[in-house]
Amino acid sequence: MAKNTTIFTLLQNFISQEEIDGILAEVQFEDKARKCDVPTLLNYLVGAAAFEWKSLRYASDVAIYEF
Repeated sequence: MAKNTTIFTLLQNFISQEEIDGILAEVQFEDKARKCDVPTLLNYLVGAAAFEWKSLRYASDVAIYEF
């Protein structure tokens, strides 16, 4: 595994799926997406900030090499 997956592991350990569900229920958010759910979006935003990704397309291009 690549060393860059550490940040995503930390994110998963920091906030669990149950906590995300609780937050979404509190703000009455209903996740209707099939492929890009809230945890996936959080992973993308954290990755974009940490690795200074330029765009979603750029992230998909570099993800092959970083993960």
